[in-house]
Amino acid sequence: MKTQEQEGKKTQEHESKRGEEILGLVDSSRQARRGKVIVLILILLIFIPLFYLLIKKLQSQPVTEPGKLPPQKVIAQVGKETLYGQDLNYELSLYYPEAFESDQPVPEEIRQKALDQIIRNSLLLQAAADEQVIELNPAVFNNLNKDHRLRNLLINSLDEKVAEKLVNSVKGEMISIWFKNINEPKMGLETARQITRVKIEGIYQRLQSGQLTDLKSAGEEIKNDPALALIDPSYQGNAYLEFEINQGEHFFIDPKIQTEAFQLPVNQLSEILVGQDQSPGGDFYDCNFILMKIWERKLKGYQSFEDWFEQKRKNYEVEIKI
Repeated sequence: MKTQEQEGKKTQEHESKRGEEILGLVDSSRQARRGKVIVLILILLIFIPLFYLLIKKLQSQPVTEPGKLPPQKVIAQVGKETLYGQDLNYELSLYYPEAFESDQPVPEEIRQKALDQIIRNSLLLQAAADEQVIELNPAVFNNLNKDHRLRNLLINSLDEKVAEKLVNSVKGEMISIWFKNINEPKMGLETARQITRVKIEGIYQRLQSGQLTDLKSAGEEIKNDPALALIDPSYQGNAYLEFEINQGEHFFIDPKIQTEAFQLPVNQLSEILVGQDQSPGGDFYDCNFILMKIWERKLKGYQSFEDWFEQKRKNYEVEIKI
């Protein structure tokens, strides 16, 4: 039989063994927790730098509103010039402010119009510079921080500068007697036309014979005929005109008179021409008799500003990047 001493010893051994098992479990739990902590630390060490780099990248990118492009974004390469997002933003804000300032995206049609315009402007500047009509500098050209106001002023001056140097032009003079200046005369249109026809034919004959020496003298004669006031209240202002025009410029309402100015031989008096005016509805009607003389014709190579531009724009490559 087991003695009480033996039973106590056995119980003590059992409790000791159980304690060791509990200590082992505690130690294992601690090791497991320690392992999890190490894994978590490793994860943090890996992802914190990545998260930091992501935040820095996002901060470096400009925050844009709907319809606006990042200012530094390259949107096109036009010949030698790089165009940026802020170039398009400026064009949209200036000419399409409602669409640009809306909280909705700019309609594609409007954005395309603005893009086409800034590309055209860049081509104009480069073509004019290559013709030595203007000089370009970083303040207005190929610069992220260009001055758009100065650039537009330069662009707006190109019509006149290009025409002066490169577009065909003429200088001359003319006299005119009107038989219908907007409203028909009270005496009737046919009567007014007959009276003014007789007047201009008399002047033409005397110019041909040498009795009248020049068109300016003929114009003074028209101004001094008060009977013409019954036909044209503005007869004195319409009597004589000196002009200098570029080909392609719509100086005369009547395209036939414009054509005559560029075809008439220099220092030769024209035949009697019948000029036309245009009604508010767009219809042309006979309105006056004209005599013209060209003093000087300059053939510079191009018939108009657009003729020059269409020929020159082919020299530059355009690459759109949006």
